[in-house]
Amino acid sequence: MISKIEKLARTYARDDDCLVLVVITTMDDIENQSAALIAKECDKDKTRTVGVLTKADILALRSDEEQELWRKIVQNRTYPLKHGYYVTRLCNSDELKNDLSWEEIRRKERDFFSSRGAWSSVPKTRLGTENLTEALSALLENMIAKRLPKLRGSLYGTRENLVRQINELPQCFEDHPQNKLWQLCNDFIREFRHFATGQPKHFEFTEEFCKQAYRLKEQIEGTKPHCLAGLGEGSEGG
Repeated sequence: MISKIEKLARTYARDDDCLVLVVITTMDDIENQSAALIAKECDKDKTRTVGVLTKADILALRSDEEQELWRKIVQNRTYPLKHGYYVTRLCNSDELKNDLSWEEIRRKERDFFSSRGAWSSVPKTRLGTENLTEALSALLENMIAKRLPKLRGSLYGTRENLVRQINELPQCFEDHPQNKLWQLCNDFIREFRHFATGQPKHFEFTEEFCKQAYRLKEQIEGTKPHCLAGLGEGSEGG
């Protein structure tokens, strides 16, 4: 199942018209996470990838060295991306049990980042789900605006192809199907008769027929036995 999901992710990530949103947990090394590896493979120039770090509250419990490593990533100093990284803080297991509303979840996230803590050196515009969604909306809008002429041309080409295929379909004769079928049969018989009798538009048939008939005649004549008249032993010359 995991391999199928990774294959599907690669299929979409390779599309130049697609933004690659890489969700990375701060609980593991970035180089060990398959999402980052897939993004690196499919977006080699790193122009379509947006990094998202989760578990921001867990990082506060880690060592100062680990915190500094992740801060450098968010500040785009290591593993740089054109669109950079964003940090989010989602509900923990206890909060999920309380069945919080979306507004309450976002408020808790804002309260967490307002204290800054381990993320004090990170720009506020890179913290929180709300900033992430605003950035993604702007990126998608710019991407659509750039790709629109290409998409329009592709749609026009597809439309012309479909119209051509429709025009090549046989005409509908649902009103009088029996009469239409009878007409088609008569047209076929007439066309076949012209073809077989070598009408001006179908002289190729009679020409080829004559060639084959002449060749057959030669082959038949070639099978005739050759008889030679000779004198018997007791015959005398006159």
